Amino acid sequence: MKKIFGREKIEPPSGEEGPSVPVEEFSETEAREAEGEPPGLVEPIRVMRRELTPSIGVDDLVDTVQGGDIVILDMAPLMDEDPQALRDSIDRLKRKIRGFGGNMARLTDSLILIVPMLVDIEFRRRRPGGE
Repeated sequence: MKKIFGREKIEPPSGEEGPSVPVEEFSETEAREAEGEPPGLVEPIRVMRRELTPSIGVDDLVDTVQGGDIVILDMAPLMDEDPQALRDSIDRLKRKIRGFGGNMARLTDSLILIVPMLVDIEFRRRRPGGE
């Protein structure tokens, strides 16, 4: 041990306690971080495609996104079936998603990107000339 640490271990005189060492308590999260795990790691984020139909309700989509997943929503089935129901569903979806801090962006005429809180969508405006 002397070769490793460079000096001999110093023993306190008999009958005396050694030097006081402060003891720190750590939470389970702090212990995982100290072991090298990234903080807050719970589950992977999934990117999933869903179709907006009368059977897939707005509440199901909101629950999915609020749980931390990203949804690419295809509106085409409802666009052809019932345009008024589509408008109502999209308005309701916007209110609920933005209500908890999520965001939405239109990708194409029939696809919408829906992301949870703490995910930013960078909007880029089209330049004249098609870029």
